[in-house]
Amino acid sequence: MITHMLDNFSEQVKDSLDLAKGKSFSGFDKIIVCGMGGSGIAGYIIKDILDMPVIINQTPELPKWVDNKTLAFIVSYSGNTMETLEMYKQAAKKTKKLIAITTGGILGKKAKESVIIPGGGLPKNNFHYLFFPMLNVLKNSNVLKFNVNEILSAIKLVDKNFAKKLAGKLHGKTPLIYSSAGYYGTAVRWKQNFNETSKQLAVANFYPEFFHNEIEGDFSKFGVIILEDKSEKRLDYFKKIVKCNVVKLKGSSKIAKSVYGIHTGDYTAYNLALLNKVDPDSEYRIDKLKELS
Repeated sequence: MITHMLDNFSEQVKDSLDLAKGKSFSGFDKIIVCGMGGSGIAGYIIKDILDMPVIINQTPELPKWVDNKTLAFIVSYSGNTMETLEMYKQAAKKTKKLIAITTGGILGKKAKESVIIPGGGLPKNNFHYLFFPMLNVLKNSNVLKFNVNEILSAIKLVDKNFAKKLAGKLHGKTPLIYSSAGYYGTAVRWKQNFNETSKQLAVANFYPEFFHNEIEGDFSKFGVIILEDKSEKRLDYFKKIVKCNVVKLKGSSKIAKSVYGIHTGDYTAYNLALLNKVDPDSEYRIDKLKELS
């Protein structure tokens, strides 16, 4: 399943861009994205690229400030995630500017406004179907512009061999992913994929924040990854004192660079799963916890 997603990513992105056509909202001044795990990661990317307050909510309780000037994205791949259903219930009482993104399930039946996406996989393998419909809604609502060709061109720049070599350098170490604050969502995506695909712990943070704390730590047991958009003096200093694996974010726009970074991370996590001799598509513990909900 994951190999199909990786090797056909461009085509799947094109398909996902056909979703949410004609869906738009007006009169909102902030956004809340409600979703857990792989269903929530799109919110982090939206927060990185949008010049508007965006909050990612990943607990059943919604913030008290949510009101009818809040655009709420309720995202659940299965449509049956317990926490997300509770978030939908609360959000529906506070705002009419609400749209669900899901394959169906309970959420698909309850939501008055929704984008129904293709099913048959895992949330982490269907980032495009969870993310690009949100982009389309925001584009239709005149709060965001993006160029599809820039995104597709960035995907073509992804080097599978680079990702394979990077996985080899990370094998046996705990991945530590750093990005600038503006690409923190991409770093979180790397972390989640190392967790779910490679079956190992990973840490994500951003600079300049980590310059004020983590930089004093012992990095010897970590595989340090820098998702780099542009050079910075303090970052250059860090790379001199700590062995780092630098991933240059390629693309002609912030969205394109984010997608490039995400796709490179997906390939890296997959190759690390093979080195760890684990099934990249299995999520036994997550499935077990869902049974207990």
